[in-house]
Amino acid sequence: MTALRTLLFLMLLSTAQVCVAQIGISPSYFDLTQAEAQRTQSFRLTNFGAEPVHIRTELVPFDIDGKGDAVEIEPNERSLERHLAVSPIEFEIPPRGQQVVRFSLRPVESLVPGEYRHMVYFRFGGMASVGGQVSFPLSYRIGGAVYVQVGDPDRSASLEKIETVDGREVAFDLRSTGTSNARMQGRYVVWEKAAWAEGRELPPLPQQKDLPQPEGIHANGALPGRPVLPGKTVRYTAPLADEQQRLPAGDYVLHISGTLEGLPIDRVIPFKVSASPPQ
Repeated sequence: MTALRTLLFLMLLSTAQVCVAQIGISPSYFDLTQAEAQRTQSFRLTNFGAEPVHIRTELVPFDIDGKGDAVEIEPNERSLERHLAVSPIEFEIPPRGQQVVRFSLRPVESLVPGEYRHMVYFRFGGMASVGGQVSFPLSYRIGGAVYVQVGDPDRSASLEKIETVDGREVAFDLRSTGTSNARMQGRYVVWEKAAWAEGRELPPLPQQKDLPQPEGIHANGALPGRPVLPGKTVRYTAPLADEQQRLPAGDYVLHISGTLEGLPIDRVIPFKVSASPPQ
């Protein structure tokens, strides 16, 4: 597509009314031993919309970049496209209906120890219309990752740095030093400094709506439980304020409690937010 055509397409898209199917996937990923992967596993897709949706399955090798985004790559010795059997490949989900997509590992050759991974994408369509007269199709996809551990996985990792950024977010620099993906689990709370009391119990997570939150809390959420691939360093972020893009000026305390592949994390980090963001 030429630069002019791309610009025209983006201009049309910005003024278009877009109709997109509402598709959910569960679980979002599998992390399996070789024996588990050779037994049948399944994703469940749900169509929350009022129209049937036609879906086609795609197997795509992937990597994760320094920002934690999945990126498509060329097939390699650690991808699964030759070893993964998926069924069905193409199907239709009725309104409010579900579809189970099964997969299993069927190695075409002996697999050397290490982590193998692939993204199972489910592609579906939508329509966009401009001015009620011009319509054109759009394509979307959602995916679930499949990790297969051949041999004993080494999930060692380190938390290189925690940094609060401009009163907007907290950043975690994570590095995987083992042979398998690693994940940080746990939670964090942002307190106004005046409301903080050392040793105070963490409040419940926000999904427990029936329980009141203590005053002086600006964020209360889960740590990014997303993967860091072997030998890679990734920066994941989480918001510092629940309902604001930036914390008001003042003094705060960030309390982090969790684990990084079995290693405990318990950090209390005071920080200050200036009246205006840095230029």
